[in-house]
Amino acid sequence: YKSSLSEDLLPTSQEKKYVIANLTTIAKENKEFHLEVVSAIIVRLTDTTDDNKLDIWCLIDNICKRVGGRYRNAFAERLLMLVAYEMPRADSKMRERFGKLIETWRKVFPDCMQEVYARFSEPQLKHGIDAPRSKRVRV
Repeated sequence: YKSSLSEDLLPTSQEKKYVIANLTTIAKENKEFHLEVVSAIIVRLTDTTDDNKLDIWCLIDNICKRVGGRYRNAFAERLLMLVAYEMPRADSKMRERFGKLIETWRKVFPDCMQEVYARFSEPQLKHGIDAPRSKRVRV
């Protein structure tokens, strides 16, 4: 899973929807290893460049909506920290697309959406590679 995630889901990938669908299928077939899969995705999200973060967020979105269960719970536990420090910030178009994506999460993560919106709208937070190492999300 780690190698497919790092080799197939790149900013230059042409078939991102196919790659995301394939990675989601692999996650679904390996529910018993959900913590390892979630960990691999979070590591990829924290280590990737801003121009690839939205693709990783789309993968998280797809897994939570299509597979749900253990995956949704595992991502929900880490969602606020991930949104605070790993959302795309550099490109205003990407930030807008990320905003549209999180608007679809009301039914997926109903308990934390108010806080997600608050973190999304706080421009003074440091994100991604600019965040202090101690605050970067790790699993």
